[in-house]
Amino acid sequence: GHRHQVYSLDMETKCIRPLIGQVEVPGCSDSKRPSEQLLRNPTDTAVFSRRLFIADAGNQRVLCFDRKKNECQVVFEGMEPRHIAAYHSGLFVYDHGQHKIFHVTMDTWEVRHVLGTGISGILFDSEEGLPPLSTNLRTITSTTIYRDGKLAFLYEDDPIVREFWMPSPSTPTLLPVGTVCASHVKLFQQGQDDEKDALLPLQGPDLQPPLPTHFQPFSEGSMPMC
Repeated sequence: GHRHQVYSLDMETKCIRPLIGQVEVPGCSDSKRPSEQLLRNPTDTAVFSRRLFIADAGNQRVLCFDRKKNECQVVFEGMEPRHIAAYHSGLFVYDHGQHKIFHVTMDTWEVRHVLGTGISGILFDSEEGLPPLSTNLRTITSTTIYRDGKLAFLYEDDPIVREFWMPSPSTPTLLPVGTVCASHVKLFQQGQDDEKDALLPLQGPDLQPPLPTHFQPFSEGSMPMC
């Protein structure tokens, strides 16, 4: 990120090549051409099918690079989008500047606020399991996504993995107390005994969640990196 570029790592040759941005040249460009695009402190990338998404935090936006069309476009504008996660239906964006998580619908690029009050939370300031728009978010340091569209994330200095999923149109407004349903946050303690049902810590090659079923590599034998 400090070099203001996104690179591609070839997994076979171990060679790294720049994809987007200019080395040591921070900036903001409206050009659709990847070779002319400028970045400012990119913090995260996400890949789905032919698209590479870039959290261009310093420019307060998220870019989408379409490999098939060989062009870039802005799909989200906020304050400080730090972390992103993509799947077949869309893109989750954690905007640290707004203390909110947004969902961007794939192709239409419709943006919807789905989690967070806009107020930075502290460790014991509220109960868990509140409605998503009534939940104060603390600093999120890592996000990932599952094949069914569930978003998992970690807070800074907190060993608990939280899981969020979008509400279904058929989900009733009122549910019995204690029911874990769509649009709520579910908690998993790292190292808990019942590992069969637990969401494992998001670290280490053997503990990564399964990739989405429609996931395709950005390019054969390579992966993007900031």
